[in-house]
Amino acid sequence: SLVDKMENTVVPQTVGEYLLKQIEIMKVEKRIGNAKVYRSTYNSLFAFCGNLNISFASIDSAWLRRYETFLRSRENSSNTIGIRFRELRALYNKAIEDNLVHEKNYPFKRFKVARFSKKTSKRAIKKEDIKRIMNVDLRLITKYHSPLLYLSKDLFLFSYLGCGINLIDIAYLRYENITENRLRFNRHKTGQPINFALQGQLREIILKYTKEGCSPKDFIFPILDYCCPIKLFEAKQN
Repeated sequence: SLVDKMENTVVPQTVGEYLLKQIEIMKVEKRIGNAKVYRSTYNSLFAFCGNLNISFASIDSAWLRRYETFLRSRENSSNTIGIRFRELRALYNKAIEDNLVHEKNYPFKRFKVARFSKKTSKRAIKKEDIKRIMNVDLRLITKYHSPLLYLSKDLFLFSYLGCGINLIDIAYLRYENITENRLRFNRHKTGQPINFALQGQLREIILKYTKEGCSPKDFIFPILDYCCPIKLFEAKQN
């Protein structure tokens, strides 16, 4: 009886409390993208329930079907609905690991999330449109000089010419990432090493933003300067 009691002990915590706790953990771990997705899930669940002072055990397959009906009434696409349920499923699995709910209550054995995955046709921008972006004269777009407008164009071209490098990876590029005329860095999200040659317009764009007397630890592009001074301070500490 004692063993059975210990094995069935759960920690009392509401779905809302646990979800907000996970969001804060993601922020501390600098998983900002995931934190935003979970915040959207929190807002969606709150709109559905009115409050999240509910236990994980109260989420059963019937509850999930009502939530699906709610999402469809808001004209959410199947892909968006799938995101909401995948995040909720991941949260439920995490709650099981943390002894907030028994595994026997797991509702996703009957309620299948995979059915919301809809494949979309791949779309690609035409080369002619890329050339138009490359050749556009920004002086004809605005009356006043806008450094952000020029930076936006340069970042788009740098990503396009640089093997599709992600914007957050561009933001964290430092001069020390350039060795032997190659750009070497680890992806901010996955840690995967990336390595490619810096040729032609890629080098021209970097030189455009290179300041005199810069150090290897300096960021190449002033993205964080514009976006978030606090984030820039945190990044420099690392």
